[in-house]
Amino acid sequence: MKKIFPLLFILLCSFVLKAQETYRASELTILGKKGDLEHVPGSVDLISEEELRDKNPISLQDALRHQPGIHVRNEDNVGLIPNIGLRGLNPDRSERILILEDGMPAGLAPYTENASYYIPPMERMDGVEFLKGSGSILWGPQTVGGVLNFISPKIPKKQRGFLRFEGGHHNYALVHGRFGKNWKPFGFDLNVTHKQGDGFTRRDEDFRLSNFSGKMEFRISERTKLWTKHTYHDQRSSQSYLGLTQALFESDPHFNPVMNDHYDVHRYDAQASLQHFFKDNLE
Repeated sequence: MKKIFPLLFILLCSFVLKAQETYRASELTILGKKGDLEHVPGSVDLISEEELRDKNPISLQDALRHQPGIHVRNEDNVGLIPNIGLRGLNPDRSERILILEDGMPAGLAPYTENASYYIPPMERMDGVEFLKGSGSILWGPQTVGGVLNFISPKIPKKQRGFLRFEGGHHNYALVHGRFGKNWKPFGFDLNVTHKQGDGFTRRDEDFRLSNFSGKMEFRISERTKLWTKHTYHDQRSSQSYLGLTQALFESDPHFNPVMNDHYDVHRYDAQASLQHFFKDNLE
């Protein structure tokens, strides 16, 4: 028996060491870069393109509702206004998190008033990632709760495109089209989204949203490329800060006390980036 226990201990240690050698963390896309989870301060989660296609969310809130550590509060019935909190922080207007698109701030005034009155439509995104913890301080202001980054479609290597239509109750309609092509060294990708409806609560909360996005890329050399992106967003909805009291709700849950209140967002965005790879690990 004295000889059996050391032998079992050696076999157990060799099994554990072998398991540690063969296990590798899966790759994640972290704010546009790839790396292992163990090298990222804090915690990272990713909603992939495949998961978005399976869920087919109508808003960012629907996409994030089942993610760990995220609290979502609905203000309007179609998800036009983001109210997202991380790790128990106040979700009001997503003020405690930094919302990015392709690594650039998507807010109207992220350095002064970080309240979110705009988010890009989920229909034109290829993924969403969020970073919680100390690592979020690298990405800019207002990162007390964390960072949420939209991943827009990349310029395709080959020609591709599609056009889809959706319809539903309360006059809901969606038109989404995309086309991209690549003539080396030049490539582009165009994305158009339009949706509208009367809202889903029968309170005459109609909405209309149009979003256009275009990317262009020009490879100057093998190690240098110029990348540009242009976005136009036009949104109008019958939203208000005023809600129903308990008495009003009990008398008529579909009553809208502020029929003339409107919520309008017009946004123009342009980005340009010159990227050069000095070495394989330096750009």
